[in-house]
Amino acid sequence: MEIDELLERAPLLSAHHDRVVIGCSGGPDSIGLLALAAHAQRDAVAVYVDHGLRSDSASDFDVVRSAADRFGMPAVMVSLELDPGSSNLEARARDARLQVLEEQRAVAAAASIWLAHSVDDQAETVLLAMMRGSGLAGMAGMAAHRGRIERPVLALRRWELAATCVAQGLQVVDDPMNHDLRFNRVWVRRHLMPMLNEHAQRDMPIVLARQAQIVRGDHEYLERAAAAVLAEAGSALSVELMRSIDGVIARRVVRQFLGEPPIGGKHIEAALSVVYGTAKAVELPNRRTLRRSGGILFVEPTQRVTE
Repeated sequence: MEIDELLERAPLLSAHHDRVVIGCSGGPDSIGLLALAAHAQRDAVAVYVDHGLRSDSASDFDVVRSAADRFGMPAVMVSLELDPGSSNLEARARDARLQVLEEQRAVAAAASIWLAHSVDDQAETVLLAMMRGSGLAGMAGMAAHRGRIERPVLALRRWELAATCVAQGLQVVDDPMNHDLRFNRVWVRRHLMPMLNEHAQRDMPIVLARQAQIVRGDHEYLERAAAAVLAEAGSALSVELMRSIDGVIARRVVRQFLGEPPIGGKHIEAALSVVYGTAKAVELPNRRTLRRSGGILFVEPTQRVTE
């Protein structure tokens, strides 16, 4: 596989020449992205985040640094201490990693953060969303560009990134956590996806990634429609306005109105009970309360009663 051909299919790699921070675990995906970025003559900083989940994980940075040195890129390691016994380890590790990458982006005065998600990662994300019973947002998968996060190789296959490493003679890390079936993504990758491929007699990652692209268009259209409703409302979101719009848009308006962190489906329905009059106020995650007063919706800190 010629690198120039991969660059043609991943135009974001060459779209601009601002400095970028590349999240680099040392695996074939991120080392492959590092090689492609170097070939595109990008000004990049490789950042390795050690979550402290394996006793030898810090040594993986040697692989990242070796590749970065070869391409004349600086490499940085940041160490964390995550509790492996707590729930939602995958999500906590992801959130912690993104926070570190954003901090390093600011330190490096970089324009964006690059993540090495591929077609195969996108397909797995869609299947995981289906397993959670996710709505359009989950079925839309990962965006190629969202805020400062960019996924420049989202149109490439995992095997193509690995082949790039082989062709360039680059050492990569084989993280044992990528073989641990306790993690849902690993189970999807190792068991569910091959089973779907065999049964459907199709390359399902391509099918699922294409579906995600179609759904993302619908999702983003509805998000813009909801944002327009909020813009029309101005500083006061009225119950009257909310009741005049379709429920599909109303759900999105409520979620956007409540801001970060975004609420899930159960809490969106609870919030709509305030809109439609079956409740006057509801408590939401992160100690927030949505209430209705004088026909206007308000968000305020939840008041805790102390004895």
